[in-house]
Amino acid sequence: MARPANTGVEDISFLRTLTHLRKLSLGENRISDLRPLASLVSLERLGLSENAIEDVAPLAGLVNLEQLSLWENRIETSRRCTTSCT
Repeated sequence: MARPANTGVEDISFLRTLTHLRKLSLGENRISDLRPLASLVSLERLGLSENAIEDVAPLAGLVNLEQLSLWENRIETSRRCTTSCT
C-alpha cells in the first residue's frame, strides 16, 4: 500500500505509471486533480479524504474499486458518477 498521506502533496502525476497498485491512501493533502489516477485500474481501495477534490469523474473507470473514501472534500456532484460511486 502506498501512503503519501498528510504530506502536502498537490501533484499526483507521479502515480500515473503504477498501474498494478491495489491500495492507495492520499488523505490529508492538497490534491484537486484526480486525472492521474484514471490509469490505476487495479485499485481496490482508495483514500482521498481531506483534500481539495471537486470532480470525481476521473475515477469512473476504476472498475476494481471496492472502497473509496472522499469525506471532507469540495465535491458537490458528478455527472459521470453512477451508483457504484457511493
